[in-house]
Amino acid sequence: MSLDPRVLDAPWQPANGVFESVAIYLGNSLDFYERATWNYMISTIDALIDKDFYYVNFWSQSDIAVESVFLGWDGTLGHADNFDYDITNGLFDVDINTPAVEAFANYYGYNYYDYYLRVAAHEFGHTLGLKHPFNEGIGAFDNSITASQSIMAYGDEDAAFTNFDLAALILVNGIEDDKNSFGNSPIFRFYNSKANGHFFTSNAAEAEYVAINYFDTFTFEGAAMYASATAKAGLTPLYRFYNSTNGGHFYTANAAEKAMVEKNYGGAFIYEGISFYVSLVDNGPQEEVYRFYNTTTNGHFYTADEAERNYVMNNYNGAFLYEGIAYYT
Repeated sequence: MSLDPRVLDAPWQPANGVFESVAIYLGNSLDFYERATWNYMISTIDALIDKDFYYVNFWSQSDIAVESVFLGWDGTLGHADNFDYDITNGLFDVDINTPAVEAFANYYGYNYYDYYLRVAAHEFGHTLGLKHPFNEGIGAFDNSITASQSIMAYGDEDAAFTNFDLAALILVNGIEDDKNSFGNSPIFRFYNSKANGHFFTSNAAEAEYVAINYFDTFTFEGAAMYASATAKAGLTPLYRFYNSTNGGHFYTANAAEKAMVEKNYGGAFIYEGISFYVSLVDNGPQEEVYRFYNTTTNGHFYTADEAERNYVMNNYNGAFLYEGIAYYT
C-alpha cells in the first residue's frame, strides 16, 4: 500500500482561526461510554498528530460537533459533513446512528461499544482529512485497501486506526512535536517489526518521514520521553548506531562503549551520529531511562516508563535482562 495526497478532504479552517487547535463538542445525546470512547480516541490521536483538541460546552463554539442520532435503517452508521462550513464557522457535524450501530454489532457478534469505536473513528477520520479508500471519484486512492487495513474502508471488523491510517493522518496534519514544560523535545518511538525492537529519534522531520513511508514496518508509538535535542552544559551525547544485521538500532551515552562498538563491531554497527542529549547523573526533575538486553534478538530495549519497565521485568524476565538505568532525560 502507498499513501496518496488525494486522501485529503477539502481543507477546512476551524472556527477559532488556529488550524492546530480544534474545539470539540460532545452532545448530551451521547451516553457515558460513548463519551468515554470519544475522550479516549481524541486523547490518543492528540498525542500523535499536530492538532491540539479541547472541549467546549456549546455547539456554536465547536469545530467538530458529535451527536448520537437516528438516521434510519438504510445501512448508514454515521456521517461527518461540513455542510455548515463557512469562513466564520468551519463546523463539522458528526452524527452516529446509534440504533443502527447496535443492530450491526449484534448481527456480527461484537460488543456495542467496540463497534461504536470503529464507526466513531471512521467519522473522526473524515474530520481530520481522510477520505474513503474505495472508488468514489475524486479522492479515491486505492481500491484494494480493506477494512482490516484502514478504518476508512467499509467492513465489519471492530478495529480502530491502523498504521496506514496513522501514516495518512500524519501526512495530512503533521506529527505532534510540542516540547514539554522544561523546553525538551519529544523523543519519538517506533516499534520495528523487522528487528523486533524500537527506533528512537528527536528529529520531527525524520519521525514524519518514517511514519509516512515505512508504516508497514514501523509502528508509531508517539513520544516515549522528552530530552534536549541540542548540546547543553552537563549533558552527554546519546550515540546512535544502525545494526545492519537485523535492521535495528543501538543507543549508548557511554563514550567508551561507543568506541568499543566502533572498534569491534564496525562492520555490523554503522555509526549514525548523535541522537539527542542526556544526563548521566540525576540532577533533579528528570526521567530515568531503563535499559534491557534482549537475549532473543541481541538488541536493547529502552523505556522511561516505570510501569512498562516493571511489566517487562515481571513478564519477560527470561528474554529481557535488566541492565539498570542507562541515563536521565
